[in-house]
This record gives sequence, C-alpha cells and structure tokens, in this order.
Amino acid sequence: MKRLILFALCITPLWPAACTLTNTAGSACSTKTCSLTAIAADSTHTVWTGSGCTANAFIPGNGNTVVIPDTYTLTVNQNWTIGASGANNTAAAIQTNATGLVEVASGATLRARGDVLSNNTVNGATNFLVLDAGSTFIFDASQASSPTTTRYRIGDAPAQSFRSFSANGTSGSHVTVTSDLTNGALPGQFRFANVGAAQIYYGGNIFNAVYTDFSHIGDASAFGEAFLWGGYGCGGGCTYSAYVYRMQHDTFNYVGPNKNSSSGISGNASVLIDHNVFTNSLGSTNLYLQTEVPAAGITYTVSNNVFDKRYSDNGSGCGALSEPGFAFSNNFFGDSDCT
Repeated sequence: MKRLILFALCITPLWPAACTLTNTAGSACSTKTCSLTAIAADSTHTVWTGSGCTANAFIPGNGNTVVIPDTYTLTVNQNWTIGASGANNTAAAIQTNATGLVEVASGATLRARGDVLSNNTVNGATNFLVLDAGSTFIFDASQASSPTTTRYRIGDAPAQSFRSFSANGTSGSHVTVTSDLTNGALPGQFRFANVGAAQIYYGGNIFNAVYTDFSHIGDASAFGEAFLWGGYGCGGGCTYSAYVYRMQHDTFNYVGPNKNSSSGISGNASVLIDHNVFTNSLGSTNLYLQTEVPAAGITYTVSNNVFDKRYSDNGSGCGALSEPGFAFSNNFFGDSDCT
C-alpha cells in the first residue's frame, strides 16, 4: 500500500500544472497524434512539458490545464476532467491554437472546468474540437470559488477565429453537450467574446452539430446567450465558401438564444438550420442570425424546425434584422416569426 501511495504522489502534481503536449521520440505521442489511454500506458516516456507535467505516463487532470500545439491531435478516449476551475476569462482548460485538435471518442466524457479555446487569425476552418457519436461534453463551473458568477465557454482566445467546432452524432448515437449546475454554477456557452462582454470580434461562423442534444447552455441574462457569434462581414470576399454553419437533427432544452453580431455571417458561408426541436428555451428568441447577401451557390436554409420562441426577436421585439436570401419551409413557430 505504501508503494502505491508513493507511486501516485510521483505521477500526480500537488499544485495546478500547465502542461503542453510534446512529441518525445519513441513516446506514445511521437507522431503528434495520440490518445489518453496510450499516454497512460507509456510508462517509459514523458509527453508533456511544464512544471509538474513531466512524469512518465502522466495525464493532466482536475486542477490542471493543457495546450495542444499546432499540428497535434489528442484523442480523449476515456472520461477526462480538465481545468483549474478559475474565474471567468482566466486560464483555459484546453487551448488548441491554430491547428491543434482535441477529439472526444464515442463513449467518453470530457468535463471542462475552464474554457476550451482555439486561437487562430487565418482564414480556414480546421476543427479544434470534435465530438464523436456517443460522446459527451460537460461545462463544469461547479468547483469555481464562486460558481454562481462563473461560466465557461467554447470559442476562441478571442481574436478573429475561423476554426470549427464539430459534433458528429448519428440517428442511433447522439452527441450530448450540457452543463453541470451543481452549487448553482452558471451554464456554459459557445461564444467568440469573453464571458460577460459584448461581441466585437469576428469569428465563430463555422459550426457543425448533427444529432446533438444540447441542454442547459446559456440563459436569459445579459450576455447569457447560448451561442454568440462574431460573423465576418466581408462582402463575399472570404475564402471559405465550402463551409457551413450547420445545426441539423439537434435538440435544445433549457438553452438560451443563438445570436451573432451586426457584421453578419459571410455571404460565402452557407447556413443550414434543419430538423431541430427547441423546448423550455431561455431568453427572447431561439435564433437571431444576421447575414450578408449570399454569393452564387451559397444557401441559407431554415426548415423542418420546432421553435418555442419568437424567431428573430432582438430582446425588445422585432428589430431590423438583415436576413437576405433565407429560405424557410415546414417550420413550426411557437410564438411568431419576426422575419
């Protein structure tokens, strides 16, 4: 028993550790692509840099933070709690920078006790966080020093980000995205601005969620949007015409508004909001998306949805929302349609 305790003390830091993944020669991460279980099984190499991170087979956990550098991929294939439970807008639980990627495998749960951020200012829509079918993501501010005033976000650093969140559920194996509200913790958000701040940055208009069940995301408070995007008003001149803002076959329960800034989604990025169901929604609206005029071949489609709030309500009634080129079909509006 004493040996087991000493071994645990050797591989577990006694203070919060900030760890950066590295490709030590011969290690589980030597190719810059590795999984948590492979790291845990590699008892002869270290795969992290940073004080308190360099023990062989070490996996950062509760109280720690990680950086996944450019060109690296980390697969979360076991349940994982990560983050320092800091205050709003402090050290991210996970930061992926310009091309790093975290992928949560089927059956695994990623519990984030801090933000999950990309940091990229170059056009291009590489994924920074992928949730595979059957996986779960949990925002968890319950262990912060003040849970009732703390919320975490998925977004960017912030700057001008064009990286993508992707939840790839199937009809038989949904993705789950939710928040742990223990101790009165605030629900998490998808936003491309700091928590509690207005959206002034570009970014976030590349998003994919299919067969995903969202619950307890955002709320009705000021700056409490579940989804807050910067858009990118570039007059059709952007270079990401193949990309789509997509929510399809999803459910939204106790979820706040989905809004973007006045710059609007680029006319070179398609929008698909299809076969979604909204229940117990929070705030004034389900969707409030401003857009540019779509470029040739670009489509904006809102179809086969069940909305329980007024569509395009800006919080004080129907505002001057710009939605040129939108095609609506077979939707149920539980309140009304401002458009």
